[in-house]
Amino acid sequence: KLTNQQQKEERKDWKMQKVKKKTKNSDTIELFKSLNLPFIQGIYCILDNFVFISTGFKNWSTNTKIVGSQKVQVISTYFLDLSEINQESQDRHFGAKCHNCTSQYLCYVFRDNVSVKKAFINNQYIQVDIDTMLSILTNYIVRLGTYGDPSILPKKFLLALKSRKALAYTHFWDDFDLADTGIMASVETLALAQKARLKGYRVFLNNIEGHSDEFLRNQGFIKCPFELKGLSCVQCKLCTLGTKKSTKDIFVNPHGSFATPKNILQTFKLIEELEK
Repeated sequence: KLTNQQQKEERKDWKMQKVKKKTKNSDTIELFKSLNLPFIQGIYCILDNFVFISTGFKNWSTNTKIVGSQKVQVISTYFLDLSEINQESQDRHFGAKCHNCTSQYLCYVFRDNVSVKKAFINNQYIQVDIDTMLSILTNYIVRLGTYGDPSILPKKFLLALKSRKALAYTHFWDDFDLADTGIMASVETLALAQKARLKGYRVFLNNIEGHSDEFLRNQGFIKCPFELKGLSCVQCKLCTLGTKKSTKDIFVNPHGSFATPKNILQTFKLIEELEK
């Protein structure tokens, strides 16, 4: 006969096993099976001169800024330039539109995405059509544009994902009429922020001009809640496609190893050239 303590331990073990079985990964296995797809880490589709890759189907997200300490599955998406992807060069600008991006000197995310590029070249992902991609992504929290700019997506795709589960920004807000999709305009100066606002966008500002927090609050911004109090993106949801337009804009201070005085100066010069 089991003691009370042994019975408690047995019940605890049974509950833990039950929790382990009921994971998002098991849901993903069933989803992929229903679409006649092998259970795989990544899928992709071709969009004109770009490849759209989604990964993270086998793992919980480990990015603490995105998920905090929660056990959550977040799908990362990559938009890569097919004309750049097969080059032997170690140039970090192999994402969609990277060569024309105002933040190209400040960007630090390319390092983690070389492995995605290699996996695609080595045929480790399964090709699907864009409708299948959409039907899969609607089941998850999605980070649109982990690397590369999501403005290459058809507008109807962004509208179909418009919810508080899809995070998205674009540096190319001035080239397209995308404000009604909920995508945020990513900018580096207050002048660009004002221009984006006039086009109907909510704004995500990288504060390279060095404005004080109080000054930016008076300009209609709030500091990124992760930077302010450690709130993860999954908890916050202020940068999602489904966020109300009346919600305040977001700012962050320059961060990452590329946010050096030299690179910030180059960014100002690039913005000036592009604005001519």
